[in-house]
Amino acid sequence: LQTRMEGERVSIFNEQTPANRPMSGMLLKNTSTLTLDDGSMTVIDGDAYAGEALMERLKPGEERLISFALDLGTLINVTNDEDRLPTFMLKVHDGVAAAYYYNIRRKVYTLVNQTDQPRVVYVEHPIGTDPSWKLSADTVQPDLKTAKHYRFRIALAPHQKIQFPVSERKEDYDSFQLSDFTR
Repeated sequence: LQTRMEGERVSIFNEQTPANRPMSGMLLKNTSTLTLDDGSMTVIDGDAYAGEALMERLKPGEERLISFALDLGTLINVTNDEDRLPTFMLKVHDGVAAAYYYNIRRKVYTLVNQTDQPRVVYVEHPIGTDPSWKLSADTVQPDLKTAKHYRFRIALAPHQKIQFPVSERKEDYDSFQLSDFTR
């Protein structure tokens, strides 16, 4: 198939990308009436060659993020932090006291647009294997969710630097037992 498709030029960041740089990519929409099978594709931007991409099957009307080259105009650094919030509930039953609290893990993505052009960056934040970790209420809801990632869409103005925090929390408890007491 050789045809024009709808799409938006974006950058896609995943921590496993080398050198703190996102990948140049696009949010591609299959506007044809045909299902596009798995395979390679050549990306042309304007009249210039932009790169090569591998694509999974794309049915008519579906959208998919496709990366094809390293984005040298955007820099992203990630810092991690963990914390424990104060106890929010105490239960006592049969001589056992349980103090419930939240463990918090937070990643701050610092994004810098180093160009004169606006950018759209999709940050792929990993979804852990432990389903008890949930996004905190103070975290912006993701634009997309896959089996392995939350995807956050972030618009950057020319030469803009922003910090984008993603916090997750998990309920946990400590238990204490009082036994064998005398006067």
